[in-house]
Amino acid sequence: MMTFLEVLKIIGIVLLVLVVFIVALLIAIVLVTCFWPFGYELIVTKHDAFDALARVHWIFRILKIDVWYEDGLQAQAKVFGKVVYDLNAEDEAAEPESDDAAEPVSDNSSTAAATEDKAGPVSAEEPEKSLLAEKEQPERIAAEPDKKTKEKSKRKRRARKKSFGRKLDEFFNKIDTKIDEALDFLIDLPEKADGLVDKAVGKADEIIETIEYYSRLMTSSGTEYVWEVTKKRFGAILKQFIPTRLDLKLDYRNDDPCSVVKVWQYYALSLPIIDMIPGKVEVSSEQTEENSYELDTKVSGRFYLGPILWHAGIWYMDKKVRGFIRRAKREGK
Repeated sequence: MMTFLEVLKIIGIVLLVLVVFIVALLIAIVLVTCFWPFGYELIVTKHDAFDALARVHWIFRILKIDVWYEDGLQAQAKVFGKVVYDLNAEDEAAEPESDDAAEPVSDNSSTAAATEDKAGPVSAEEPEKSLLAEKEQPERIAAEPDKKTKEKSKRKRRARKKSFGRKLDEFFNKIDTKIDEALDFLIDLPEKADGLVDKAVGKADEIIETIEYYSRLMTSSGTEYVWEVTKKRFGAILKQFIPTRLDLKLDYRNDDPCSVVKVWQYYALSLPIIDMIPGKVEVSSEQTEENSYELDTKVSGRFYLGPILWHAGIWYMDKKVRGFIRRAKREGK
């Protein structure tokens, strides 16, 4: 009896040590994940074509996630330098096995021919073998549709991948076009503002209803508190993503002198933000006969997952904030 109790005691100690080890390991993983910084990089270039790269890495680049666009969208995730995910990886399905069932027939025919040359007529056992081979043919033929079905499904998967890639190419080509349109929009914004005002006047009833909605919402009890809490918590979250370095080079050319001047105006307005971030920023804007621009941008920084989760959780668990969200939903309905 004492021996049995001693064995149970040893087993209990071993299990307790294992449980403590597993719990300590989980706590260590959570702490490292929350308080070891994630690094990020964003590189965007526009010369003859649009290229972009977004990268997130963690713990001396043991974990690295790359998403880039260069003649199509591509993405990879690596752990210890080994690719664990590839967006455009080809299927590694095995090649269909070659049909070797016909070889015995050719062997039999060659054997029969050699036998006829050497020993005269073929014996009666050879026709029986050929008949058995013919009996096995229906099974072979019945197996062929399965192979054809697999080949068709594989071709369909490849066709879907190709069509998906073409759609992504079209999508990022549209992004390139939209960047040009966005620059033109910013330059012509003062002139377009008049047109927006005219449209707003035509929708006076809708604007009044919107103003009344936000007026009821913002003057309700606790709104000022919710606004201050939201500004504080989300401000702390956004601070995590402030770049530690910004390198930018913009070369803008346009035949309209007003557009050239407005680029310099926007650059002057952004100087207070640019001065807060270390790096090198070069902007040139000149009047030429051809309209074009070239862009080289590299943004890098780091963020901590722990503070982000902490501030988001504190904001969401606040009773007044949750009550305000419920009121906003009711007002919206």
